[in-house]
Amino acid sequence: MHDIASTTIQSQQEARPEIITEAELLRRLPVCKRTLHNWRIVGILPFIKAGKKRVLYHWPSVMGAMLRMQRERGCVNG
Repeated sequence: MHDIASTTIQSQQEARPEIITEAELLRRLPVCKRTLHNWRIVGILPFIKAGKKRVLYHWPSVMGAMLRMQRERGCVNG
């Protein structure tokens, strides 16, 4: 049986988008900063430009891009 509080917390977390910084994305993915930059340039990696230098990422969209790249190329190593 599910706990009502944990179900409510889970649904709240699913309802709001998870926007993360480049530093957080680098902690989550086993790639270097240059690879992220290259993926942005060629359109593999979805991103949000916030100001002149700040780049943010929507984590579920990034995971979707990684899964598509894995299916299409057989790997996720740019």
